[in-house]
Amino acid sequence: MTNVRASLVTAVLHFVAGSGGDPARVRAAAGLRDGDLLDPDRMLEIDRLAAVLANAADELRDSVFGLHLGAKFDLEAFGLVTYAVLNASTVEIGIRNLVRYMSSLVEGADAELSVRRGVAALRARSDRADPEAFRHVYDGAMLVVLRMLRRLTGAAAWRPLEVLLVPRAPADTREHRRLFGVEPRFGQSENEIRFDAALLAREVAGADRSLLPVVEQRLNEVLAADPAEEPWLARLRIEIASRLCDGHPTLPDVAPEVGMSTRTLQRLLAERGLAYRDLVQAARRRLALEYLERSDTELTEIAFLLGYSDLAAFAHAFQRWTGTSPGAHRRARSKP
Repeated sequence: MTNVRASLVTAVLHFVAGSGGDPARVRAAAGLRDGDLLDPDRMLEIDRLAAVLANAADELRDSVFGLHLGAKFDLEAFGLVTYAVLNASTVEIGIRNLVRYMSSLVEGADAELSVRRGVAALRARSDRADPEAFRHVYDGAMLVVLRMLRRLTGAAAWRPLEVLLVPRAPADTREHRRLFGVEPRFGQSENEIRFDAALLAREVAGADRSLLPVVEQRLNEVLAADPAEEPWLARLRIEIASRLCDGHPTLPDVAPEVGMSTRTLQRLLAERGLAYRDLVQAARRRLALEYLERSDTELTEIAFLLGYSDLAAFAHAFQRWTGTSPGAHRRARSKP
């Protein structure tokens, strides 16, 4: 079963209101009660989202509402997912973060990035028996993904090689062509964006990891070792921490930021009896405690900030480190 966060449905209803429609009428027509959206983290069946978009299209008399929603939807509404994608060091890492963390927004999402014969494909599989009922969902989601790719490449007018969409072709495809930059291929088995694989290695201009909740305020303080620790090692700890939300930052990725070659950094660590993987785990543990004790960041978001694909993986690691769960640790620390 595929579910979506209630916060996404609420964001769509706000868009309807900003477009001159009646969000309450759209919500009711989709079979949702006001109370269904009180908890932004509540998971709703994706059919409810599809119904909201279909009724919004009727409300606004916009046959391509999904496209217009995707073209103007506030990317920041995705929270830390947007941060992890758009502030990655390379286009490939940004896309892989999108695939990794998509489940935080769409539970049960099935997406992947693949490369074959110089062509990269970002694919989102569809298991819906009636894809036409999800036309607006697919249109909007794929256009949001395209906008993220454009942000990663730094080119607002960037065009993919191909766009594949599951629903059949509408009578008029001019708006699809205008917004995607190419004529999509309709009636496909999967939704997909294809582009030159050489783009994956491109560095993301303006990527800034200083916006991480802890990095922004106290990363140097949180991760600072004793004053006697060598500067390069202290810097290495900080570089590791700032890249955790990319998954497992590799030593070749961080070595240049410390001003060393991979081989030199490996040698220095070995001489001091240090293992790189242990430094990564130490950074995760230390920052996990910091987030839990000194911020109100949601547990799921903490998991992503530390590079875990879901909350369960983070909870398992935290239990191993401390003998308790993240939630129990936070509750214990918050008691007067």
